[in-house]
Amino acid sequence: MSYIDSTRWFEVSELKCELKNHVLLSQKHTVLEIGSYEGISSCFFSDFLLSHAESTLDCVDPFLPEDPMTPNVSEATYKTFLANIEQSSYPEKVTHHKMLSSEYLATNKKMYDIVYLDGSHLYEDVLADLEGVLPFVVPGGIVWCDDYHSYNSVFNAITEFCEKHKDEITIVHNNGQFAFKKL
Repeated sequence: MSYIDSTRWFEVSELKCELKNHVLLSQKHTVLEIGSYEGISSCFFSDFLLSHAESTLDCVDPFLPEDPMTPNVSEATYKTFLANIEQSSYPEKVTHHKMLSSEYLATNKKMYDIVYLDGSHLYEDVLADLEGVLPFVVPGGIVWCDDYHSYNSVFNAITEFCEKHKDEITIVHNNGQFAFKKL
């Protein structure tokens, strides 16, 4: 597929290469993505993880133009996201929640086996997202975090979270991105 990708950030994503070492692509997956931007990672999930009849992807992103951590967001970004999803392999299995992750997690009832965090990069928000998603990750489920070594705020929040939950998780990837499995 040829997707609109203005920044090409996902081309070098460790997730694309490493996730296949931790999950079976053909099994049922319930995926939660916090932070979708133009939908390139969302399309990756749709194309590679949603082939099972019962697989789903929930994308959570408020698309706030005034977000200082994502200055490129505009109404055009949201339209690009929608256009990219429509081109993906399983657009009917992708649900977008145009809201803050805190709002989504406050009402969520669904359990996930894969969570991808690439929302706000503010320390408090990253920590809140990690704490917020943990109860909704199935045992053995994986949480993959972007920008681990790109922002001190992300690094510090993940480090604090891991220390607090060291008996509940096991680290499975630690490089530019970070991932853990829930025990």
